[in-house]
Amino acid sequence: MWSIFWDGKYKSGFRGSKQISNSAELFEILCTRDPDGDAEFVLQNDKTTHENLTISVTDNRWFLYFFPEDNTKCGFQSLGNNTDNYATTTMPAGSNIDVMNYTLVTEEQAFKAAETYMQTGNMPTCINWEEL
Repeated sequence: MWSIFWDGKYKSGFRGSKQISNSAELFEILCTRDPDGDAEFVLQNDKTTHENLTISVTDNRWFLYFFPEDNTKCGFQSLGNNTDNYATTTMPAGSNIDVMNYTLVTEEQAFKAAETYMQTGNMPTCINWEEL
């Protein structure tokens, strides 16, 4: 079984969690946003302790972060197609972090990575990652 947690901007009231078991349920939740169109999702296999895939979205810009079960590693951030873009984007939902634009992926890539993680239980290889 898998759990997905979501959050929006502070005090937006957009937060919750749900157990999910298939891609349709996953996609339905990934399509939801807070009133400003932002969201952060954490997808976690209920069999693991620390491992999860965090997905942040603002203005249809998607950022993924993979926290491995092996806590000797800091984790991995997504790498998009625009590898020369060192400007930053603020992801105001949930964590409220600034990310480099070269780490942003498309909606399709984010959905595919989440679906792959849910199907395999492993870090998705359908996108490129940078170890931190």
